[in-house]
Amino acid sequence: KRLFRQPLSAIAMEDGSFWATAYGTNELLHFNANGRIIDRTKGPIEGFDRPFDVVKTGNGFMLVSEFASDRISVLTNEGKFVRYFGKKGINEGEFLGPQFLATDVYNNVYVTDFGNARVVVFSFEGVPLFHFGDKTESFPGFVAPSGICVLDNFVYVADSIKGCIYVFDTAGNYIEELLPENTFKTIESMREWNGYILLSSISKAYLVDAKLSTMHELVSLGNAPAKITCATPDANGNILLMDFKNESIEVTSRISE
Repeated sequence: KRLFRQPLSAIAMEDGSFWATAYGTNELLHFNANGRIIDRTKGPIEGFDRPFDVVKTGNGFMLVSEFASDRISVLTNEGKFVRYFGKKGINEGEFLGPQFLATDVYNNVYVTDFGNARVVVFSFEGVPLFHFGDKTESFPGFVAPSGICVLDNFVYVADSIKGCIYVFDTAGNYIEELLPENTFKTIESMREWNGYILLSSISKAYLVDAKLSTMHELVSLGNAPAKITCATPDANGNILLMDFKNESIEVTSRISE
């Protein structure tokens, strides 16, 4: 019996537990530090519709992006549904397949809008603020925006098809290219970790130094077919890997001498 289907993203809690989105079973799962499921939530009354990413806010809530219903759900850290915002469309505050999430120090919400090839920004209350990522003289435009994270008041956004990372300020102004095109074959999630960016790509996770524009391989699942859609650290310093293809969650730790 499968406990869940197609785990896609996760976020760790301070007590060593973590929440994970199950894309295939439309639920958010709460695991304890030993990997046992201790709670499940289906979200709003009508249920989640393809939950994609999950992140914590600085004011004690969780956000879940719902890829198929084009909205963002707000839950307490205990998994109780509060409200949702956003809708399907091409106008301000609308999505066509929201994917990865990030928040800044003001709890503004940054969402990679895959279908519209942009990043949409909301206040925590769900008020649309602006979007960015359109093609300009200085910025080539997104093809497939994916992972996103906010680090030192800069917004880092990956393009999964181009295999690169772009840098913006929190107002959406383009600054530079952190890593050039084809650095990675594809990029999924990006998480801030101890001043670095933890990035997932196919069967590996990398640590990216945003100050030096360098990266190195942190963990690998080997050559077996895999699709790590999220790599995130837990409270004990382990790295949680969501293997979407093999429908499993891997917990990895450093090998001591």
